[in-house]
Amino acid sequence: MPFMGRNLLGGKRAAHAPPTGLFPAVLACNEGPRTYIWPSPIRSMEKVGGCDSGEVETIWGQPAMPFALRARKVAQLAACLIAVASAAALAANSRPQEEKERVGVIERAQGQIRIERNGLFIDNPRKGQAVTRRDHLMTGPDSRVLLSFDDGSRLAVGENAILVIAEYLKEEGRRSGALILDLIRGAIRLVAPSPKAAPNKRIEVRTEAATIHSRGVDLWSGPVGEKRAILVMKGQVDVRNDAGLVMLDGNRTATFISDRLSPPEKPVRWPSRRAQETLMTVAIK
Repeated sequence: MPFMGRNLLGGKRAAHAPPTGLFPAVLACNEGPRTYIWPSPIRSMEKVGGCDSGEVETIWGQPAMPFALRARKVAQLAACLIAVASAAALAANSRPQEEKERVGVIERAQGQIRIERNGLFIDNPRKGQAVTRRDHLMTGPDSRVLLSFDDGSRLAVGENAILVIAEYLKEEGRRSGALILDLIRGAIRLVAPSPKAAPNKRIEVRTEAATIHSRGVDLWSGPVGEKRAILVMKGQVDVRNDAGLVMLDGNRTATFISDRLSPPEKPVRWPSRRAQETLMTVAIK
């Protein structure tokens, strides 16, 4: 008794030889394509019944995969499509929120850069990428990044650094603004303009050894040997920790701190060449 192939799209069934396996085939009928499950491989251009009218012009056939494997493939494809759609929706929904919370942008970048935001990672961000409050910024070996804040401040971060934008508050009228950075590791250069309408703007860099306070400054801070150094090119800065306080008045004055239990060392003025070489540690090549 001939085997009747099952038409997956409806229509007539086609007689064929006894089943030896299942092979899906697409029939190019005069009235349009139809898909059948055939019991054996079908050769291209083979004349087979199954169309409502006319002859079959071309048939493509190949062995069907096992049902369990086919079901798994379909499930994997569906999961991928859902993931892509979800990622697209998340990206679309996060852009307005990102712009609302933006405090600055990446101006330039070199090497390996990573931003951690709310448990998610942004690797090697491009120029123009927004940065927000609480962003964790990390740089790899021989890597640099330059940030431009909305208040006009600029921050250069050197290699192998970890930095957190702890707080940012924009000046509005007479309301004082704030820019607070947690420098966990590495070197930075911060150029922050003096506030105009709100003279009590709070600018802080908190390090493992001391906290740096200023209201308008051009400073560098980074490791030098086993100590942390603070170099001030312009502006007035106070450097304090649990053991003491020193004032730096710009023009290449610097101090060293070992840790929070040791007071900052007496300020000294660095030679111009040493100061410029130090600033190059965070410069983008």
